[in-house]
Formats: sequence, C-alpha cells, structure tokens
Amino acid sequence: MSSARALNVVFDTDDPFVIALHRTVLASLPISFNVHEARQGDVVVVSGRDDRWIATASQAIDRGVAGVLVGATGATEPGRVLELDKQADVTGTPVVVDSAYGADPAWEDSLVEILEDVPTCSLLDSVATVANLGAPRRAGNLLFAAFLEQLAFVEALVGSCDALSLVHRSDRQYVAMGVTGATTVTICGVLSFLGTESLAVDLVGSTRRWSARFSADAPARPSRITVFSARGATTKPLRHESSHRRCWRQLYTAVVEGGPVRGSLAEFASRLTVAAQLLPEEAEDVGPAALTDHKHKAEGG
Repeated sequence: MSSARALNVVFDTDDPFVIALHRTVLASLPISFNVHEARQGDVVVVSGRDDRWIATASQAIDRGVAGVLVGATGATEPGRVLELDKQADVTGTPVVVDSAYGADPAWEDSLVEILEDVPTCSLLDSVATVANLGAPRRAGNLLFAAFLEQLAFVEALVGSCDALSLVHRSDRQYVAMGVTGATTVTICGVLSFLGTESLAVDLVGSTRRWSARFSADAPARPSRITVFSARGATTKPLRHESSHRRCWRQLYTAVVEGGPVRGSLAEFASRLTVAAQLLPEEAEDVGPAALTDHKHKAEGG
C-alpha cells in the first residue's frame, strides 16, 4: 500500500479568522496537508469575506492548482460565483466551500433517517448564535454568513427556500419564516457578545421529533443529534469530527482520488441569491404585521 500523498496548502488571503481557523484544522491533518508560506501550492485557501476572493480563486485555477477551499462565506454576486463554477468545471478543479456545520458527520449519518419524518413534519426551526469578536467586518455580514449555513439545512430537508420571507431584521438579529407544504419553517439568528457560536435545528414530525445541536467553539467538539419518540429520547453516537475537518477531507479525496465534493458552487450561488433578497445590506425591522401575516398563512387563513 502506497503512502498518503501530502498536499501543500497556501493561504491567499489576509483574513485573520480564516488563517487562524484553518491552520488549526490543518494541524490535525498532518498526513494529508502541509502548510506552506509560499504563494504556490497544491491547494489555495481564499476567504469569501474578501472582496476579490473570486478573482483570487480564478487566478489560482488558471495557474493550475489542484484544488481551492473557500474558507469563509460572505455576500457575493451570485453571477460571479456561477462564472467561477464554469471555470472550475472546465479545468476539473474541485472547489469546496467550507461549512461550520453542514458537513458534520453525525448529521450526515442521520440525514436519511431524518428525511423519513419530513413528509409529516409540521415545524422546522433553526436558531444560529453568532459570536461578535471584533472581526474586521460589520455585524450584518456575520449574520449573513450564518444565514447561508441555515439555508443549506433547510434545502437539505424541505427543498426550496422560496417560501421564506423576512419577518424581523436589526443589526443584531433576524427572523425569517415561511410555509412549505405542511411545514412551517422558521430561521432565526442572533449576534452574541459572549464569544459562543452554535446552531440548533429542530424538526417536529407526527411520530418523532429531531433535535440537532452544533457548536463551533472547538475544532472537534461533537454535535448531538437526538430523536424523541414513543420509546423516549435516543442520542446518536457522538463523532469527534468537525464539519471543517470533513470539508478538508472531501477536498483531499477530490484532488487525490477524483472523488466528488459536497455541494457545488452553483448551489452556493442559489443560496446567495435567496440570502441577498431576505437580508438586505441595510438592517430593517419589518415589524409585527409580517409575523401576524405568517401566522395566518400557517393556520390556513
């Protein structure tokens, strides 16, 4: 059996959050990756918070890099993301958009079973807590990135997010709500000054309820996926593997073995479109009237 091939990783960004986070993740994957200070490597890391990240990724692909990881997400023109997707497809270059929660292995292991309860689901609720640690960007962008993560969960469970509309928005929080089929979907996000980052997802079916709790406070803190039924509560086996590590492993497999990557830039562009429509750049309090209207829709009024 041949030894594993280590890929050289370079950071083509000055974003301190992305550099610190992914250096920590890569330190736990020493057999697969080496971090290089040079500007040339097998894999290039860019930050979706940088205004020029698409141009940076495009230039890296033109240079012939083996793969690209988008180390954070932010507001970006969806059309430009689709152009990058076409370029990557033509060259066969895998591009992975990192996710704080979406690639969590415990969630992915349970997803098939969770989807069995979606047809009878009456409520899908998601609450994201975002840490405000003085990052060099506005609070609205922090919330925007969290909203993108939540949209990915909603799409995986109930499909389209077209039914969502904004109920409340301020510089510290947002609430979006909609009805898809028989399922009421609520998405909330709040900015926390306590330094904690987490995501809660709850799905209520006719015979079972699912509770998923994710934390981004540690590189490999296990999530808790619990199902409640007539037999009581059962928590799925804990997996000490973060979503970030799983994204890096998928990129490694795609580069070395030609395997698929989770999601696509086209799907990311679609979520960007929805997020830009629901969370405008300027904070807006839509007010109680919108919430009352959604209650009437959920009750069939």
